Amino acid sequence: MAGGVPINVAPVQGGFLTGRALILPLSLIISLFFLWGFSYGLLDVLNKHFQTVLGVTKLESTGLQVMYFGGGYLLGSPVAAEVLKRKGYKVTILMGLTLYSLGAIFFWPVAHYSTPQNQKASFGGFLVCTWVIACGLATLETSANSYAVVIGDPALASARLQFCQSWNGVASFVGPLIASKAFFSGANANSLVNVQYVYLAVACAGAAVGVMFLVVKMPEVAEQTTRRGSVVDDSTVELAIGNDGQVIGSGPLYKQYNMIFGFCTQFCYVGAQVT
Repeated sequence: MAGGVPINVAPVQGGFLTGRALILPLSLIISLFFLWGFSYGLLDVLNKHFQTVLGVTKLESTGLQVMYFGGGYLLGSPVAAEVLKRKGYKVTILMGLTLYSLGAIFFWPVAHYSTPQNQKASFGGFLVCTWVIACGLATLETSANSYAVVIGDPALASARLQFCQSWNGVASFVGPLIASKAFFSGANANSLVNVQYVYLAVACAGAAVGVMFLVVKMPEVAEQTTRRGSVVDDSTVELAIGNDGQVIGSGPLYKQYNMIFGFCTQFCYVGAQVT
């Protein structure tokens, strides 16, 4: 799911990118938004397909959503945030793409060895694959949102992020449209064969984007910055100062009202999107 504009992120080393220098890095970031939008778009189509082919109930099939949103995002995002803090954007993005591609390629053996006698076990295998993909997507989302903000002109950060996120919506629409019409209908309505090829293609796409990130020189974010409105030394990180003069984010967690309200808002937003 696309998020909002991250605030007070550290600047790019050597200054932000402009003009033609911004085109390739921004295009690669857009590809990340497209990948996780496409994967999310496949989820509901896959849910219905598994009900038909594997004989799982509607309640059982919601395990895909549980793994995607619960297992992946709740468990993957904190790990991704820590990796981002320690290793930077490029390593975090490559980690996300690796998990994404691995989860997708694992669909092949699970579908290949699925039989009428082990349908429930096969569905469990697909749940694990979905969880691995979701961990990769959570990692990508954690890094891509803020990276889209910091690589360019700060004055255009919001517009740049919204443009990137629009491709997430395009992919969420294109994914189920292609899957339902071309792959999981007609002669393929009761088969898992096309599931293998769809997710093989997804894995190849993730791997191709990963190779691009590996070979393209991407600007990294400076670790050492100064704090706005404060007199500090060079070893401090940048923190936002609220209207009350206090550092935003300081104090106990239960008093972080913006975070609590933001969490509730995001919960309702994703709930509405899924339903």
